[in-house]
Amino acid sequence: MEAVRLALLHFAPHLRDKSVLLHGDNTVCLAYLKNQGGTHSTPLSLKAEQILIWCFHHNILLSVQFILGKLNSLADLLSRRDQILPTEWTISHKALRPLWAHWLTPLVDLFATKYSKRLPLYMSPFHDPMAFGKDTFALPWSGLHAYAYPPTALLPRVLAKYAQERPTLILVAPFWPKAAWFPELAALSHAPPFDLNLDSVSLLQPRSGIPHPAPESLRLTAWLLCGPSCGH
Repeated sequence: MEAVRLALLHFAPHLRDKSVLLHGDNTVCLAYLKNQGGTHSTPLSLKAEQILIWCFHHNILLSVQFILGKLNSLADLLSRRDQILPTEWTISHKALRPLWAHWLTPLVDLFATKYSKRLPLYMSPFHDPMAFGKDTFALPWSGLHAYAYPPTALLPRVLAKYAQERPTLILVAPFWPKAAWFPELAALSHAPPFDLNLDSVSLLQPRSGIPHPAPESLRLTAWLLCGPSCGH
């Protein structure tokens, strides 16, 4: 709650007479702001009232929206500059150029932030004014020529959405034949997989540049899942 107050004070010259949407992963903090206080914690209620009164005097309409902490990767990148975020590994542009030349250059990066995007158009897991769209699973993929390097845990959802909508998709995934999702991925592929042969300078954290300690353990491989307009 104090972080909210300090953020509002910092941006105060730009917020007067505006509507402000606060994204947060603390449900208690958001609830006290949304409900204009609460009964379980007097200090927290007073702090929320202080913020809301300040907003009233500055003609600021404050609304709140919950976002899962694990999806709030931009905030993580800003507050943990020297820490490794397990879902934020990014393949270097140099390592992707042979892949584009081998198949095609996609038009949109389905899983990215403004720091990790590999293409000018990208979809973000949260509100980002620079992004082409928010929450890639909520948006249609049909007709897209897309690139995706999702967190490994999301691969079953990616394959399920691909099977429904059939975009042209270059999908990067670990070459793990024993994984439950691997047989489906192999069955959907329209070409032999492309081994990216990544080394420690090709797989990085997007802002800090920290290299992956063991990229060979992932054996990241690209797969072409070909939609109707692919031409392959």
